[in-house]
Amino acid sequence: MTFIATILTRLLSTLVVLVGPKFCDEKYRNTVRAVALLIGILAAKTSLLQTFTIIPSGKVGVIEVFGKLNPQPLNPRVHWVNPFGRVLKFSTRSRDMPGRSLATSPEGLNLFVEGTIQYRLDPNSAADMYQNVGVNEGKIVRSPLQGITQEITSRYPARDIYTAKREEVTRRLRLVILQS
Repeated sequence: MTFIATILTRLLSTLVVLVGPKFCDEKYRNTVRAVALLIGILAAKTSLLQTFTIIPSGKVGVIEVFGKLNPQPLNPRVHWVNPFGRVLKFSTRSRDMPGRSLATSPEGLNLFVEGTIQYRLDPNSAADMYQNVGVNEGKIVRSPLQGITQEITSRYPARDIYTAKREEVTRRLRLVILQS
């Protein structure tokens, strides 16, 4: 949208530079031309900048043009892009997500299990992730984590989870999370 607005502004300012002084006093002709030329130059610069994007280190870009996603991710560097497209940037750095799950023991006791999961986005799956999940990738991590926690902790009595079998439960959680 900005690209179209800047193109129209450039055309209008060019028209004012060429034809506008004929409609104003001779006293203001040079001022009108200078202002129109300055606006045209700024609009041209803005429309030119709309055709480039910079993907910084630790991020990946996905291009969406009129609702269609390009499956090829944009890796960190300067890229020429379709000015009508929108570039979405996602972090590929490792991140920690703390979580708290409510689980039930075999005795029917409610257990609150707290933990942190470390995850990172695979750059090659950024377009799929955006198309299927959106921009909040935390949803894709949080939901399975709660289900896995409930499934594993429901196999152990409450006192074992907090005492003797704590390390075993932690190890099983890590193993299942890494496999999924």
